[in-house]
Amino acid sequence: MSWLTKLLRTFDPKPLDAALDDELRFHIDQRTDEFVAHGMTPAEARREASLLFGNRTAVRESTRDRNVLVWLETTLQDLRYAARGMRHRPGFTAAAVLSLALGIGANTAIFTLLDQVLLRQLPVRHPEELVQLKRSGAVYGDTYGDDTYSYPMYRDFRDRNQVFSGMLGQFPVTLSVAFGSHTERVEGELVSGNYFDVLGVGAALGRTLVPQDDVKPGGHPLAVLAYDYWQSRFSGDPQIVGRTVTVDGLLLTVVGVSQKGFDGITLGRPVRILIPIAMKAQMTQGNFAEEVNLTARRIYWVQVFARLKPGLLRQQAQASLQPLLRSLLEMEVQEKGFEKASSHDKDEFLKGSVALLPASRGKSDLREFEAPLRILMAIVGVVLLIACANVANLLLARAAARQSELALRLAIGASTGRIVRQLLVECLLLSITGGAAGLLLAAWMDRLLLRFLDSSNLSATPDLRILGFTLAVCVLTGLLFGLAPAFAARGLHVTAALKAAGRVAGSSAVRFRGALVIAQVSLCVLLLAVAGRFVQSLANLHNVDKGLRGHTVLQFSVNPSMNGYNKQECRRFYRALMEKLRHMPDVASAGASALALLDQDWWSPPITLDDSGPQTGENNPNANLVSTDYFATLGIPFELGRDFSATDAYSSRSVVVVNQAFARRYFGNRNPVGHRLGLGNELGTPTDVEIVGVVRDSKFYNVREAIRPLIYFDNDQNPDVQQINVYLRSTADPRRVFGEIRQAVSSLDVAVPTFAMRTLDEQAELTLARDRMVTTLAAIFGVVAALLAAIGIYGLMSFTVARRTREIGVRMALGANGGMVTWMVLRQVLALAGAGIAVALPAAWVLVGLVQSQLYGVKPNDPASLGMAAGILGLVALFAGYLPVRRAAAIEPMDALRSE
Repeated sequence: MSWLTKLLRTFDPKPLDAALDDELRFHIDQRTDEFVAHGMTPAEARREASLLFGNRTAVRESTRDRNVLVWLETTLQDLRYAARGMRHRPGFTAAAVLSLALGIGANTAIFTLLDQVLLRQLPVRHPEELVQLKRSGAVYGDTYGDDTYSYPMYRDFRDRNQVFSGMLGQFPVTLSVAFGSHTERVEGELVSGNYFDVLGVGAALGRTLVPQDDVKPGGHPLAVLAYDYWQSRFSGDPQIVGRTVTVDGLLLTVVGVSQKGFDGITLGRPVRILIPIAMKAQMTQGNFAEEVNLTARRIYWVQVFARLKPGLLRQQAQASLQPLLRSLLEMEVQEKGFEKASSHDKDEFLKGSVALLPASRGKSDLREFEAPLRILMAIVGVVLLIACANVANLLLARAAARQSELALRLAIGASTGRIVRQLLVECLLLSITGGAAGLLLAAWMDRLLLRFLDSSNLSATPDLRILGFTLAVCVLTGLLFGLAPAFAARGLHVTAALKAAGRVAGSSAVRFRGALVIAQVSLCVLLLAVAGRFVQSLANLHNVDKGLRGHTVLQFSVNPSMNGYNKQECRRFYRALMEKLRHMPDVASAGASALALLDQDWWSPPITLDDSGPQTGENNPNANLVSTDYFATLGIPFELGRDFSATDAYSSRSVVVVNQAFARRYFGNRNPVGHRLGLGNELGTPTDVEIVGVVRDSKFYNVREAIRPLIYFDNDQNPDVQQINVYLRSTADPRRVFGEIRQAVSSLDVAVPTFAMRTLDEQAELTLARDRMVTTLAAIFGVVAALLAAIGIYGLMSFTVARRTREIGVRMALGANGGMVTWMVLRQVLALAGAGIAVALPAAWVLVGLVQSQLYGVKPNDPASLGMAAGILGLVALFAGYLPVRRAAAIEPMDALRSE
């Protein structure tokens, strides 16, 4: 039979059935003749031959199943039958699909972000070959992170290594881009000329940067636009190449647009414009532009990435770099910058080492969300297991009601395998329907999650990878919860099932369903226990004493230097702005700082004290520059000394205020007021800065971190004013004051934008984004799990009451009252809940300990929280069992007996 004939017979199986019947009849006739030849009568011979070949329908189906195309045809039949069954039982279908949609949708939503944050590789050539250089050990100078190097050291590594096919350097900057009449702040990168070549990233339009574009400092005013930025900001204008844009007051020529899908190698911070690192001095401002330059070896600011040579292992390359690093460190120790360094500082500096980190997924600013996303993935996995147990319970109940139907199909010739396949197809169709609904739910959940992550280069739209994941989850869950009814069908006894027609039977199925409910209860208790700990942790963070009064405080930022202002012009702008703000009718007080409060920004300079000398070690104090009235505006009280005064700005004597943590660390019980300190910890560092006050400890870096020693410098004495973060204590509605602030800034210069405008309470909430995300979703999934467990308990108890209707009728006929029947059913509900809780509590004790590092101010293994989770689940179980209990108590004995 040709392939085409088989295909055609898939759609019209009658010819194949007729051929099979003819062949079967031929063999029976032959065997009948043989029996007649041995002395049987024709009737006996025909009967014996028919018995020998068995059920004709079964033989026909067995033969047809060997044909792949026919198998596909029967599968389509199974799908049509399953769809018809789902349509005829809308209540069952809705419950099963909703359960699966919640479980599959939650898993898809979390995996969508987990894939982008932790799993997805960069859209570059052979991303597995990329590594990032990370420095360890002491530094001698200023550093902008432990993953940075000085530009001269980057250049030495690039030119003298033997293990990389290419090495690039980059530095993130925030830039002011003006084109036409519109100015905006965008994220940019200063990159080495070989950046695109090392990554293997091409141009969608024009060209990318090349090494010749990064030779002469300040001599290459060029830019490459990211593809998405070109589309959104310049409407995909193909004539953009060769035109100029104004970046931080400097005209740059656009030479090209990077390939589609590439927006830098830092996840969570999509790059909009890339500029040669040779333009560093022009793209940064003030002292940072002057001191952090391409020749300074004592300042670490360049992030370094490299591509391994083909076939070379990362560990081999790392070992090969250590001798090169040692030679570079020994060379630097001999230079002029180390002439005041102590022997201890030199020895510690020479102990430095370099590590190569895998960089196939780039550098992420969202790594703090790694642990929370993994926790959430585990949580939604548990929700999916509960959903599967719930659907398995529903299917077992339905299978019990279909025993007569299945037995009849077996009796008339259907094979057990055929029945099992039909049941599995029904389960898979349910699962895929739930998965389709789950995709819609996942898209909504991802949009919610992106609000917590605050990243513009993460997408809530599922791609082929996510669709593949969802399909795999659908198939696995369909098989998982489909095993229970499939095994039940394999063990079906035809005769007993036909005799039991009309009655719900099967004690073993009831025990199995009870085990499923116990598993649901256990998993639910685990989720509630974990969710309760996260809720408690978030409450502790909200109630933590920040050491300041931020309820009516507003904040915003401006940076006139990004509009081409020089140092003197920035100072004049800053003073004029503060004067205007302090005279606004709805402002009680105003202050400013160089570093934003609760924004996870930091500056940790080395210091020398007048009485104890240079302070060595890695834990330098934090520092900030603040204005007069800063402490009064934020409600930070003074414990000793005084605030900055207007006369300090014109004094030749530099002054600082410190917090209590600084006083405790460096002065113990002594009064620090009047003592002096100096910036730097080299021998001979002058201590020419006087401590004039001590303020109460307050949160600075974020809400969660412990308070560290902090030095407040007088910003009015700072000659290098660039970005300022302004704080206002308002007496009116914040939204109205926001408009007044914008008018005040525009009255000085309409081209200077304001940004980060919000209340201080909102800023504090931003630092808790990770905690709020985990807590919110854990609580939601805990409620979903409790709801699913309640449905499971309700379903089992309804099934049990229906199964025991005759027994209950007999008991009541013999004198049992409604209270006794109620307790009989309620006792089973409590037994199921108690067994699940008993199984869960030891596991919850261990599980909560695993997430302890993500909690704040929560005692490990607090019995009260575990007891609360168990109590909540107990109440849920009682509520779920209420209707079945009432139904059992209302049974009329005669009606129950007649039903049999």
